[in-house]
Amino acid sequence: MLLKTYYLPLLMGLYVFCYLQTSVRLRLKKNIILQTKEEKIQGDKIYSTNSLQTIKLVPGDNIQAAIDQLNKVKGGTVVLGKDTYILSKSLIVYSNINISGYSEKDPSGVLLTVTDTLYNSPIIYSKTGIHNVRYQNFKVLGNLKDSEQHLDPTYHSKGKTENIPGIRKSLLGILLTADGSSYAKAKSSNITLKNIEVSNCAMGIHIKGAKDVFLTKMNLHTNGMIEKYYHNLYFRRVFKFTITDSKMYNSLTGNGINISQSEEVTLTNNECYDNFFRGLRVEGEQGYRINKIDISNNRCFNNGDAGIRLVNILEGLVNSNKAKGNKKEDTRFRNTAKVSFKNNSWQ
Repeated sequence: MLLKTYYLPLLMGLYVFCYLQTSVRLRLKKNIILQTKEEKIQGDKIYSTNSLQTIKLVPGDNIQAAIDQLNKVKGGTVVLGKDTYILSKSLIVYSNINISGYSEKDPSGVLLTVTDTLYNSPIIYSKTGIHNVRYQNFKVLGNLKDSEQHLDPTYHSKGKTENIPGIRKSLLGILLTADGSSYAKAKSSNITLKNIEVSNCAMGIHIKGAKDVFLTKMNLHTNGMIEKYYHNLYFRRVFKFTITDSKMYNSLTGNGINISQSEEVTLTNNECYDNFFRGLRVEGEQGYRINKIDISNNRCFNNGDAGIRLVNILEGLVNSNKAKGNKKEDTRFRNTAKVSFKNNSWQ
């Protein structure tokens, strides 16, 4: 009798627990789309799932928790519903995990932003190699103040910025960095960015140590921090990539597109205008020679220095570009003897 009295509450509790767990599993079984399980993460609560899943979120849900859950099952897609997502720290991204706004027709309807005036980290960040990722259909908005993006000129010389208390030069929109100084050694690969707007960051997008990268329909503007060093877009040690059908404008301190130490560079049908420094720059530095470029159908105008600057290029094609009304010079070419120039408007 005493044993029954002692164990009865425990048995009842176990029964209720099992019933609730079964109920959750039954509800999850209804969330099936295209043979891929769909989940909801509310706050910090995550329900267990299988691989190859899509997790749909709404503002207030935990994006990082969804990414971490997909990382445990080696891949999937996070779909962000319409409205604003306020972040307090970087979204750390991993291989085989895609991030997509809810609609290709309304990329600005999904906003990733920060509000803390001390925030000083990339908004989307990977510091190790990542592979097979696709980010699309959303807007990334930093919160740099106008005064932070227009520092006193004495701070812009090399090394001076380190002496500015509280400078937020690490607030980049998207930073994907990895080791690798050649196609064979690049630690990141198969990266696609599509239909993304990035603004009001120290630098819009910065990618290093990657191969097989594709960007299209990008809108990068009003990014900048340190004159001549912080750009709308900066690729370094990126091999076999394409940037197409994109706009890079109004960098407050740098270039629209800045490429160095890279190979197999394809830039087509882009607009680079109203940037503080150069519109489009592809240059091998410190003796490096960039091989295989295709620079075609780009328009570069009203930039503060050169519209198009190509330096230390081994071979390639520069075709049907326009560079007009740039403040210092429309073009600057050096060590490009084996590059073929055709049908460009400055010729």
